[in-house]
Amino acid sequence: MEFPVLFRRSALLVGTFFATIVHTSMAFTPNTIEDELSQLIRDHKLQGRPALVQDAILSLVARAKAIDLGMNGYTAHTNLDGYGPNRAVRLAGYELPKWWPNERDSNYIESLAFGYDTATKAFDAWLNSPAHKGH
Repeated sequence: MEFPVLFRRSALLVGTFFATIVHTSMAFTPNTIEDELSQLIRDHKLQGRPALVQDAILSLVARAKAIDLGMNGYTAHTNLDGYGPNRAVRLAGYELPKWWPNERDSNYIESLAFGYDTATKAFDAWLNSPAHKGH
């Protein structure tokens, strides 16, 4: 079975690992920072209802993106091939609303934070950014 290439310049191991998890429906186990960040979002007074839940596909796409950013030394919502997060999650099998843009660089789903040593600091930075606060 061929899996779509999400991050062409990433290590092959990352792509293979990601494809295996998605196609075998293995459970996602968040690391400490991922778990803390999810809890901060769930507990925040602006969180809508129903409460946020961690999705394995979205979490794995996010983790693969973080690895790609680190390995290739860039900071952008689009990868080095110019593709945005909407495309990445669709290719991974996550269904986005039909009315969301499907352009090459579309992003209605991703917030990034760099250089913070705790989940709380990253979350606070998002809350202090009008564009990210909406997410």
